[in-house]
Amino acid sequence: MVPTREVQDRLLMLVGDDAGAVRLHHAPYSIVSYAWGRKYQQSNQWAIETLAAAMEPRIGDRERAQAWLRDRGYTPTSLRLGPLTRLGGRATAANVAFDDHPNEQRFADRIDTVTVGSVFAWMQRSGLGGAPVVLR
Repeated sequence: MVPTREVQDRLLMLVGDDAGAVRLHHAPYSIVSYAWGRKYQQSNQWAIETLAAAMEPRIGDRERAQAWLRDRGYTPTSLRLGPLTRLGGRATAANVAFDDHPNEQRFADRIDTVTVGSVFAWMQRSGLGGAPVVLR
């Protein structure tokens, strides 16, 4: 997926500065972090929160970045993961945590997280990028 020229230019300005590139990075990592949470962060989440900061330079924290994403129609992927799957993931991997997801969603087996698919679909839908291209 190729971002539009404007998105590319803004991202280049932000990530070209070491401090800007890591400004919204949050160390506690969970591969299934809650898309709208701030307790953990995963790489796709960091990428779109950083994209938000690039597009709106006044964004200085994750809360504002997530508000920008919501305002522009980003919707996370909703995974259906039952209690045994969640328990197995948590017990066998150090980077899996579910305690940041709202209880009403978690106990309904609904885990909302940022995936590449949801990012690509949103970027195309919002006009921030083109259609995904498969390179062989």
